[in-house]
Amino acid sequence: HTLFIKTDGSLWTVGRNHQGQLGDGTTTDRAAPVEVTTGVIAISGGAAHSLFIKTGGTLCGGGQNAPHQLGTGD
Repeated sequence: HTLFIKTDGSLWTVGRNHQGQLGDGTTTDRAAPVEVTTGVIAISGGAAHSLFIKTGGTLCGGGQNAPHQLGTGD
């Protein structure tokens, strides 16, 4: 999967989504980019997870959490 931030701060994702790593609330693979959220200043993607930081400092993530890479404590 691929993540990118447009110059307006919107987060877009595309690709395989079997673990929900695109962050769009689904597990549907996406052949075309889909907007996930706005106000994003930083992103990081792993094999089956994604993390992003919003302008207010909120850390968000999605995808596989088996070895606790999302940092949610569960």
